[in-house]
Amino acid sequence: MITLNWMQICIIICTAIYLVIEFLNRNEIKDERYQMIELKTQALVSKLTAAALVLISLVYIFYPDTEGLYLLFFLAMTFLSTEILAKQYYKQKL
Repeated sequence: MITLNWMQICIIICTAIYLVIEFLNRNEIKDERYQMIELKTQALVSKLTAAALVLISLVYIFYPDTEGLYLLFFLAMTFLSTEILAKQYYKQKL
């Protein structure tokens, strides 16, 4: 039997939310504003994911006994939450 801890459950829930939002947005009209939202979102996601990778690297360098699942959880949650929240923010802003 598979048992999931709270980090795995959070990642699964955030991934499901991300997929639902993408599924619901697939029928939206894709114009220049949509493309601008996508570009701004990807730029922000890229910057925050890079920052998360630097932090993860520093944590691993100074604390090599840190469990890898915590580091992966931090990276996955940074990516997913930034992607979801940035798209919603830029859509409301426009």
